[in-house]
Amino acid sequence: MLSPEVVLSILSKKNTADNIYKNLFNIEFYKIAYQNIYSKPSQMTPASDGSTIDGISEERIIKLINKLKDKTYEPTPLRRVEIPKKNGGVRKINIPSIEDKLVQEIIRMILEALYDKTFSDASHGFRPQKSCHTALWYMKGKARGTKWWIDADIKGCFDNINHQKLIKILSERIKEQRFLTLINKFLKNGYMENWIYTRTYSGVPQGTIIAPILANIYLDKLDKFIESETRKFNRGTKRETDKEYGLRHGRISNAKRQLKLGCNIELNKEKLRRYQREEREYVRNHGCYNSQDPNFRRISYVRYADDFLIGIIASKDEATAIFEKVKKFLKFELELDINEEKTKITHNSEPVRFLGYNITILHSKTSVQINGGVGLWLPHEVVKEFIKKNRFGKFTTNNESGKPCLKSTHRAELSFMEPIEILNFYNSKIRGFFNYYKLASNVHKLYGWNYIVQRSFLATLGCKFKKTGSSFYRNTNYYRNGKIGVLFKNKFHELFNGPFNVVKNLGKIDENIDQIPNQNKYFTKNSLIKRIEAKTCEWCGDKDGPFEVHHIKKLKDLKGKANWEKFMISRKRKTIVLCERCHDLLHAGKL
Repeated sequence: MLSPEVVLSILSKKNTADNIYKNLFNIEFYKIAYQNIYSKPSQMTPASDGSTIDGISEERIIKLINKLKDKTYEPTPLRRVEIPKKNGGVRKINIPSIEDKLVQEIIRMILEALYDKTFSDASHGFRPQKSCHTALWYMKGKARGTKWWIDADIKGCFDNINHQKLIKILSERIKEQRFLTLINKFLKNGYMENWIYTRTYSGVPQGTIIAPILANIYLDKLDKFIESETRKFNRGTKRETDKEYGLRHGRISNAKRQLKLGCNIELNKEKLRRYQREEREYVRNHGCYNSQDPNFRRISYVRYADDFLIGIIASKDEATAIFEKVKKFLKFELELDINEEKTKITHNSEPVRFLGYNITILHSKTSVQINGGVGLWLPHEVVKEFIKKNRFGKFTTNNESGKPCLKSTHRAELSFMEPIEILNFYNSKIRGFFNYYKLASNVHKLYGWNYIVQRSFLATLGCKFKKTGSSFYRNTNYYRNGKIGVLFKNKFHELFNGPFNVVKNLGKIDENIDQIPNQNKYFTKNSLIKRIEAKTCEWCGDKDGPFEVHHIKKLKDLKGKANWEKFMISRKRKTIVLCERCHDLLHAGKL
C-alpha cells in the first residue's frame, strides 16, 4: 500500500480520482490524521456517545478500519451545542466522535490534494496558506478605482447546501461510488440536541472537519461563475485621461518652461501659482482620469467562506444588474439565498465592512498616485467593543461635562495569578487584537487605547496587593525607565518584561503566504507518534500492551498533586502513553 505522502502527491497532479477509498484502510493515514488533530483542546469535548480523544489506541483504529472494510461503519450522530454570536444570535456547532474525526481528517486531506489547486485565487477561506489577511490584501491589489461595492452574505450557507447537488459536483471528479457514499453518510448523519435525534436533509454540519472543504467545493461554482461574468464585463486597458486635468497640467508645464527660459519671470511666476492652486482644487474633486469613461469597466471579487465582496467600476445600474445575476445564479444553480439584511450596494464615498475591516477608496488632495487606491481601516467601534468585551474599561458619563468617557477597570478574577502571569494575559489579548488588525493604516491609534489596557493591568495588580494602581509607578519592580512592566527572575537573569507595544502599520503580509503549500509537514512523525510506535508504557515500562494515550485538555488543568501529573508537567506534554492497566488506574485515581 502506497504511503500517504505518495498518494496525496499523485492526487495533487490529477484532475479526477478513482480507487481512493482503499486509503481508509491504511493505518499510516490514521497516524497522520491523529497527529493533525490531537493537540486541539476541542478534542476533549465529549461527543454524543460520551467519547473523547482520551484513550485512543492502535486497537481502536484497527477496529475502525475493519468496519470500513466490511461496510459496517456508520458515523455516530453529532452532538449539537450552541455558541453565542456577537450580534446576539447563536451559532450551532456539531461535535463528532473521535473515530469520525479521524476518518473525516483523511477525507479532508484527500479532497484538499485533489481540489485545492483548482480553486479560484479569489477564494481565501479554510485553505492552506490563505487567511483573512490574504483576502484583504488580494482585494487591496485588485479593487483600485472601484465605484460601487457589493457586500454580500449568503443566508445560512452551511445549513442550506443541497446534498444532491454537492454529491453531483463531487462526482464530476471523484469516480468511486464508495467514497461518495461515505461522504453522503456524514452529510445525512443527523445530530443529538437535548437528547433528541434529528436527521439532516440539507447543509454541511458546522464544526465537523470536512465541512469547510465541502463548502469550498460547492461555492467554487459561484467563484467560476463570477470569473466568467468578469471576463465578459471587463473592457478597456485603462481609463482615458481627463481632458480638463490634462489642460491644467499643460498650462503648468508651459509656465515652468517659460520660467526656465527667463521669459517674463514675474508674470509666469504668478501664472504658475494660480495654475497650481486651480490644479489642487481640481484634483480634490476629480483626479487625473475620467471616472465616467464608458469604455472602461472592471469587476474585482473576493470570497472568504460564505462572505464575498465585489468591487465594480461602472454605473450603479450596471452594478445592480451584476448583483441580480449573482442572486439568480445562487438561487437556481446552488439553491442558496442572499441575506438581504446583510447585503447592500455601497458607493465608494462610504466605507464597506468586510472581515472586520473598513474598506474605502482613497481620495487624496495632494497625491495623484494615492487617488483610487484601496484603504484598510480599523473601525473605531471595534476597538470599543474589544475594550468592553475584555472588561479592560467601562464607558461612563463625566459628572462635570456630561460627556461620555472611558474608565479603566480591574479584573478581579486574575488576582490569584502571579504578576508576570497577569501581564502575559493582558499582552496576549492586545497582541492578538493587533495582529489581526495590523494591516489597517490607522492601527497605530491603538496606542492611545493601550493606555486603558495598561491602567487596567495596574488596577488588577492593585486588587491583588490591596494597593492603588498609581502606587506601582513608585515601585521599581513594576515601573522602570518610564515603562510599566514586571520584574522577575529566572535561573540566570533578572528580567523586566513590559507591555506589548502597538507599532505603526507594517505595510505588508508574509510574502510567501500564497506559495504552493509544503505538504511534507504532514509526513514528518512528531514525538507522539514515535512514542506510540515504541509500544512502551511511559509509567510502568510494560512492553506487552495494549497501549492507550491519555489526553488532557490544557496543561494548566493539572494541579501537580499526583505523581503522573508531575510527570506530565515536567515534560510539558498533554499526552502520556500508558498500558491499559495503568490507564484504568489513572482514571480510578489509583495511579
